[in-house]
Amino acid sequence: MRYFSPWKGERIVEDFYLPRSIQKIAGQKKTRIGDALISTRDSCMGIETCEELFTPRAPGIGAGLDGCEIISNSSGSHHELRKLNTRIELIREATLKAGGIYLYANQKGCDGESGPNFNSRIISGQFQELQGAA
Repeated sequence: MRYFSPWKGERIVEDFYLPRSIQKIAGQKKTRIGDALISTRDSCMGIETCEELFTPRAPGIGAGLDGCEIISNSSGSHHELRKLNTRIELIREATLKAGGIYLYANQKGCDGESGPNFNSRIISGQFQELQGAA
């Protein structure tokens, strides 16, 4: 069983002090971590976990309302019969509501023998399975 501590709340970020080896490479002592979006001149990206996708207030919805165009979800969920259908429908609903692109990848094995199990993108509610997906 895996255990996670929930983050402190929506739109909260804090300073994280980097290990010395990373400080030397990056040329900085700290970085910001938390519930935030990554913005560039061309786009805006957010991340949510598979577990968050199943909550009533999935972070991807709020991120979409804040202007996020791409949501990434690199899931490590265990296999459960017909759970994939539920995931696809939740992702489709999120992109239909907020638009944008939802990138989803699940790993098989999760605790050792990892490899792609299901990879897809859903663009404004339109499902597309990516090449090489098992």
